[in-house]
Amino acid sequence: MKVESVPSHTLCILIRRVPYGVIHAVEALRHVGGALDSGLRVNLVLVDDGVHVAKRDQQTEGSDWFNLGLRLQELIASAPAGVLHAAAEEGSLTARGMTAVDLLDGIEIIDEAELAHRLASAPVMAY
Repeated sequence: MKVESVPSHTLCILIRRVPYGVIHAVEALRHVGGALDSGLRVNLVLVDDGVHVAKRDQQTEGSDWFNLGLRLQELIASAPAGVLHAAAEEGSLTARGMTAVDLLDGIEIIDEAELAHRLASAPVMAY
């Protein structure tokens, strides 16, 4: 049995924009995949309108947009344990009328203090 080690270097990727209509969120998820493939640990943090990226049951059929919820689920499912930490900021969820039941499995809800900690603890790429 192969035992995978947890990477020692961490990158924080912050998504602040809506998942559709602009390319920022899809590019952020592309960078999450690249970072994981490169052996980095990733803290993915969703704030402001970025929380919509983790919304359950996104409907993109009939549009030109790739379903980012499905892509996020794939990343979470394929990452080794302890390597990808995906979180949505509580205040951003509340401001958009969302709760934990609206989110994909594997998304942690964090408060402002934990958000600040994650942003301060690793290099940040913001989208």
